[in-house]
Amino acid sequence: VSTQSTGAISVDHVAASVAFDRSSAPRHMRLVAHSDGAAADEGVVLGEFEYRLDAAPVQTFAVDAAAVASIDAVRAVALHVLDNHGAPFTCLYRLRVHGQRPQQ
Repeated sequence: VSTQSTGAISVDHVAASVAFDRSSAPRHMRLVAHSDGAAADEGVVLGEFEYRLDAAPVQTFAVDAAAVASIDAVRAVALHVLDNHGAPFTCLYRLRVHGQRPQQ
């Protein structure tokens, strides 16, 4: 992720119309941002989200604006998948980070 201000994330999983079992979809997730100069184990939690199987296959979640404002610029993000919908493994088809490049 290039240096930017993060505003939302989108998480993709396979659509119900083409999969017989979607239990490997992530369920509860936490997004953590890392800024320039921060230690690898330091980060700011931008939000916790729940991917729902009864919703669209592409789900977009807004991040905490106050948490984003507390960071000079986001250099990297980490998505922590806390659990899934029951499978012994988790499949994440795509993660998109939406944001704005800071004014220079």
